[in-house]
Amino acid sequence: MIIKFQKFNEELVIGQPLDIREGERVVGVGTIDHYSQDGNYHIDIDGQTGIVYHIQRGAYMFYGVIFDNYFCPVLSDLDGRVKIKRCVWVGQKYLKKVEPTEDKPVIHISRKLKQLLEYIEYVGRPFFGENIDYVDISDNPDSVTYMPKERIPKLGFDDDQWDNKYRQTMRVGRFLQIINSYTDQKSLDKKINIYKSVFNNIIMNKYTFKIVRGEEIKRWYDERSYYEGTGSLNKSCMRGEEAQNKLNIYTENPDKVGLLIMLNEDNKLIGRSLLWNVDEPKMIYMDRPYTVFGEDKETFETYAHRNNISFWNDVREDLYVFLNRNYGSPHNNPYMDTFRIFCTEGDKGKNYLTTAHKGLDKYVIYDEA
Repeated sequence: MIIKFQKFNEELVIGQPLDIREGERVVGVGTIDHYSQDGNYHIDIDGQTGIVYHIQRGAYMFYGVIFDNYFCPVLSDLDGRVKIKRCVWVGQKYLKKVEPTEDKPVIHISRKLKQLLEYIEYVGRPFFGENIDYVDISDNPDSVTYMPKERIPKLGFDDDQWDNKYRQTMRVGRFLQIINSYTDQKSLDKKINIYKSVFNNIIMNKYTFKIVRGEEIKRWYDERSYYEGTGSLNKSCMRGEEAQNKLNIYTENPDKVGLLIMLNEDNKLIGRSLLWNVDEPKMIYMDRPYTVFGEDKETFETYAHRNNISFWNDVREDLYVFLNRNYGSPHNNPYMDTFRIFCTEGDKGKNYLTTAHKGLDKYVIYDEA
């Protein structure tokens, strides 16, 4: 258990050099200013715990911290250094070291499980816990297998710790709580979804990604191509036959928009997301993912991260996509999540999609369900 935050705050001396090493746990103090290409933000890190991933030395000491919780939407992946998107650089005066007070032994983690945990926790330091050891993946994404500590002495000389009759299963959420007790419930739910998504994608190799353009986009909006379920994909207002005639703005502009699709082993659609070639500012932008299973939204985010694509929840600036003609009223066009505003006259010229109203003289909003 960590010391209460008030005690940390009372003991804090601004500017005091910190005896903090990479891999150690720290707690945040106060509010920091975070500067990025998307703008400047005040991030309240008060009492938030995390692990120091990297120390940047210079005129000032900065610590790259992977926080335990998804408490702020502008946290990132620490300049691409880690796969976990809950990191930020923190000046030394805003951190206090959390002294370890528990003597739990190190847990042995299998190679495959560690591969999955790279997307969830910091694997550069050991994991600790009581009563379990030799933890491995199971044959489904909901659980892990482990050896109870009290049964390890029962193993014979030739028995394998990773494969024997004494092994038991545990829910993934419970295991994640054991190796990181600082995780709050909201963050735990997200970590469980990430685990399931990465399990299906990496371990089971269940899904295939493909980018389609032009007329082929219509096929993958048609619900007859969908895998059955009750997720956001199956509830999408653009899934029906009547929507097929509203997709011209996509099919006629293959240089501006494509569709990233995720298929299962039976070539059924598990998820889709529009990919935009944004004109201002120049970027490839992944729109909101629609999936059969909630956890697979994390798979799309991972795809964007790996391929240097801006993900729809991360962009906080005005975007513009220039088109060659007027696509008319909302009745003839698809419902849009990001580019809802279609302008025919404005400060950027005629016929463009955007996310902002400013500078527009004549426009329509594509938000009919």
